[in-house]
Amino acid sequence: MKTKLLILTILLLLTAKTVSAATIKINEFYAAGSTTSNPDWVEIYYSGVDITLYQLKDAAGNTKNLSGGSYNGNFATVDWSNRLNNDGDTIKLALIITPDSPIDQVTYGGSGDISVPNSQQSAGRSTDGTGGWVLFSIPTKGYTNNTSLPTPTPTITPTPSPTPTPSSAPKLTSSFTISN
Repeated sequence: MKTKLLILTILLLLTAKTVSAATIKINEFYAAGSTTSNPDWVEIYYSGVDITLYQLKDAAGNTKNLSGGSYNGNFATVDWSNRLNNDGDTIKLALIITPDSPIDQVTYGGSGDISVPNSQQSAGRSTDGTGGWVLFSIPTKGYTNNTSLPTPTPTITPTPSPTPTPSSAPKLTSSFTISN
């Protein structure tokens, strides 16, 4: 009896540790794809989970299972055949068996978590799996965002007035009279 209780306790502790160490998050996306050679894509950061049990879903109801993705360490990327809207969308990550209960999601565009990335940018978490959403001037598909540089936010600065050139400067003339 004590042996069974000890084994059960050990199994519960191992299971609890695995569940608490599990992480899966939408980490980066590119929504300006236009061809099969340059598709929309979503990157997932994960640790301690079976990624094949999950899927992506957008606001229009398009779904994509993660089992068909490319894997590199803790990153999975899924090409999504230009399904993401260029002017804003919501990307949801959920278990396949509970597709209407997202584990993570990001909304981009007008009232979203991040503005719409342009055709040269991706949007991603500033720190893999946990950071806030930023725009990247260089997408990091399948690799860490931790070393990527966010796109600088433009600031308005005063514009100096042009300096007159010699040809446009007013001509000053002097005259004087010499008398004896």
